[in-house]
Amino acid sequence: MSMAPITTEYDPHYNDTECKTMERYRLRKYPAGRVCNDVAMQRRRFLGCPYETVPVLIHDGRPVCESHIIVQYIDEAFAAAADGSPPLLPADPYERATALFWAAYIDDKVLKPWRRVFSARTDEERAEWMGQAVAAVGALEGVLAGGKEGGFFGGDSVGYVDVLLGGNVPWVRATTAISGGELFDAARTPLLATWMERFGELDAAKAVIQDVDKVVDYAKMIMALFAAGSAAR
Repeated sequence: MSMAPITTEYDPHYNDTECKTMERYRLRKYPAGRVCNDVAMQRRRFLGCPYETVPVLIHDGRPVCESHIIVQYIDEAFAAAADGSPPLLPADPYERATALFWAAYIDDKVLKPWRRVFSARTDEERAEWMGQAVAAVGALEGVLAGGKEGGFFGGDSVGYVDVLLGGNVPWVRATTAISGGELFDAARTPLLATWMERFGELDAAKAVIQDVDKVVDYAKMIMALFAAGSAAR
């Protein structure tokens, strides 16, 4: 595989996939190239990415779209990480399938309703979406309880599921700061709460993880926009 420079187009303010992609690069210590957050330039580089969304990875002049697909591409295209760490996705077919299943579960059952918390137009809607996300988190606690030793979804080292979920750590903390709601409650999901602290203490995560105060400000802005739209109706 060509070792051509990697370019990533992303928006540093968006809540989910953009900043997580940068986190993934750092966690795997792959040789990332130039990082660009110029939206006009991004729009000119969307050839081959029909959704016209970021992040977009450009490797050897070819675009790779969608955050979780970018992670898989990097994991496979650069099998030997610069620091000798193991791949994010396991080689064993069953373990690999299991990791992909839980990654899809997180995106569909946890993140989708949780994102709606910030765009909800009423307190009742917000409580409903938060309740769905909290209920779905219980299954992840079970994965950690019945998984490998080491405290991560990948066992002793950070794996694919850890990275996908870990990119949302600042937003978990921002949710608590804004509403007092605990997505990973220490009493209800102690293993997840410990996992979040352990992930947040990784040097690689510290280097790229979003500032919680800035996330809070951004979240409040989004919530105010949706509230204003609701009031105008």
